[in-house]
Amino acid sequence: LYVTDEAARVYAAQIAGRPHWVRSLARWPGHDDWIYWQYHDSGRVDGISGDVDLNVLQGGQEKLAELFAPPPESISRETPLYP
Repeated sequence: LYVTDEAARVYAAQIAGRPHWVRSLARWPGHDDWIYWQYHDSGRVDGISGDVDLNVLQGGQEKLAELFAPPPESISRETPLYP
């Protein structure tokens, strides 16, 4: 879920257990229940013209590999996620 830091606090019970991508530009999100933290919305990156969102991935390369790993064989790609 992509949420602001405020929304993450307000809806904490409803979104518990789901991975969060928290947008908190003014300060550290104030909690550790996130995977990505967007800390800037007008950053600069060589080779890209214009504003770029800057983010932190909590967990490093190990977490990144986990997020993009193929699904286990026991889960069919045709199986609906939400019946």
